[in-house]
Amino acid sequence: DVAEVMYEEMGYYDGNFASVMQTTNLALKPVLIGGTPEQVQYFSKHILEGKGYACFCLTEPQSGSDASNVKTTAVKDGDEWVINGEKCFITNGGEADIACVFAMTDPSKGTKGISAFMVPTNLPGFSVTKYEDKCGFRAISTCALKFDHVRVPASNLVGEEGKGYIYAMKTLDKSRACVGALAVGI
Repeated sequence: DVAEVMYEEMGYYDGNFASVMQTTNLALKPVLIGGTPEQVQYFSKHILEGKGYACFCLTEPQSGSDASNVKTTAVKDGDEWVINGEKCFITNGGEADIACVFAMTDPSKGTKGISAFMVPTNLPGFSVTKYEDKCGFRAISTCALKFDHVRVPASNLVGEEGKGYIYAMKTLDKSRACVGALAVGI
C-alpha cells in the first residue's frame, strides 16, 4: 500500500515528523470512513492546506486498552453538543488544533451509544492537563486532555450518532499497518 511505503520512508528520515503526520491522518480517518461529504471536504481541506494538526481522542484514564470503556459524554443541547470528560495518552494533543473525540451519547446502548465529534481545540473548556515525559519522540506531545462543557455545533458530529465505536475500530484497523511501517523505517 502506498501509505505504508510513505510512512516507512518518512520514519527512516524523521520518526517524529512521520508520527505527527500519521496521528493527524488517524484523526481524519473517522471522517473519511463515516463523515458526510461536507465534513470530508471541510476537514480534509483544513488539514491538507496545512492549517494545523489533529489528534485522535479515544483512550481514557480508566479504560486502558479497552476502547469500549468510554466515560466522556456528549449531551445534545439545541443545535450543539456539550462534551465533558478526560482523555489520556493523546499524541499531538498539545499541538492539534482539531481533535476527533469519541464520547458516549447514549450510555444505555453500550458501544452503540458512542459517537465521534470533530472538536476545535481553541474552544472554551478544552485544556491540556498533563504532558507525558517520554524517553523518545519528544518533538511531539503525548498528553492528557480535559473537556469541561465544551460546546460544538451539531454539524461536528461525525457521520451518524452511535456509530463512533465502529468508526474508531475501522480507523485503528486501517492505521496499524502504517504504525508498523513507520517502525520499520526508524
